[in-house]
Formats: sequence, structure tokens, C-alpha cells
Amino acid sequence: SVLGQSMGSYVALQAAVLASEKIEKLILVTPKAYDDGKGSSVQRLMKEEGLDLGSASWEQMMQVVSKALWSPLVTKEMMMDLDAKMAIRSKNTVVLTPEESAAVNKALVGFDLRRQLENVSCQTLVISGTYDKINPPAFGKEIADGITSAEYVEFPGGHYLTGEFEEEYIRCVKEFLKN
Repeated sequence: SVLGQSMGSYVALQAAVLASEKIEKLILVTPKAYDDGKGSSVQRLMKEEGLDLGSASWEQMMQVVSKALWSPLVTKEMMMDLDAKMAIRSKNTVVLTPEESAAVNKALVGFDLRRQLENVSCQTLVISGTYDKINPPAFGKEIADGITSAEYVEFPGGHYLTGEFEEEYIRCVKEFLKN
């Protein structure tokens, strides 16, 4: 079984396109299947804020991304708690330099797996967030519609729905893996 969230879903979906027969179950969380012509989702958000991904500081990037992560259901108190949890979980995360971030974005430009979705034969669960501003739910729905064996679930959360709806999300994934 393979699970990918956000940019990890792009990699997981590519693996399924290339070798679906080696994957029993595929779980794509807050995914998209193609570059919409604006580079990575983070680059698009940065441009909307008047910032350049190649020169913005980590702090500037996190301010922009943080605003896009949450649904309107999240209060300031909840956001602070979720941000703290996310910070704890990401202590071992490698922080990319602005140059590395720009290289990642360049690698994403033009990727498009939509015409290859029909090649994905493994059982697939696609999970999106209603209020996701990074990879809107239409992206996840498009993937689910393109994969014959896909199930689509939408939580009333943002991009970080795994934090907003942690228990429900875990229950959903476990149920999918069990069946």
C-alpha cells in the first residue's frame, strides 16, 4: 500500500501510473494530477501574495502556506494548536533552501498524469478538503473520476485536513486498508 499527501500524492500517483500491478492499495490525500501552468501549488500561492519562491524566506513561505492550510472551521486557538503539532511533527523535516525550492518547482512544471489515470488499476482512495486552497477538491475529484477503482472522500477541511480531522482521517484510511 502506498499513501501520499500533497506533493507526496503526485509521487504516489506517478508510481501507480508506472507500476500499478505492484500496488495493492493507493491513498492520495489532497492531490492533484497536473501542473495548472503556474508551477507548484506553493509557487502559485506565493505569486498571489506578490512573493517569489526563489527568493522568499522560509518564514515568508510558511506565512503564505499557513493561511492556505486551514478551513474556515478552524479558530485561532485551534490553528495555534495545529501549527504547534505540525511544528513538532516536522522537527525532522529537511528545510529546503530557496534555490532548492525553486528546483523542486521547476521539476513540477508541466507534469500531467490525467491521460494516464486509466492505467491505475489498484484500489484507490482519494481524499480532499472542501476548503483546500492549495489543491482544491476539484483536483481530487478529477483523479477519482479518472481511476476506475477509485473511491472519493471529501472532508470539510482545508489542505491540512489530516490535522483538522485527524481521528476521522485515520479511521477512513484504516477502513479502506481493511476492506
